[in-house]
Amino acid sequence: MHELFEGHADALQSEGVLHGIGVEDINEALRRMEQYWGKQIRFIY
Repeated sequence: MHELFEGHADALQSEGVLHGIGVEDINEALRRMEQYWGKQIRFIY
């Protein structure tokens, strides 16, 4: 589980999914994370 988390954390950072600060930035980052994970799930299944 730890390796999976680390891999996702690295990918989120390298693809620029998480950047910026502030509530609006956090909301946008969460939307991008949801899109990223949705793509990952569709790819796996």
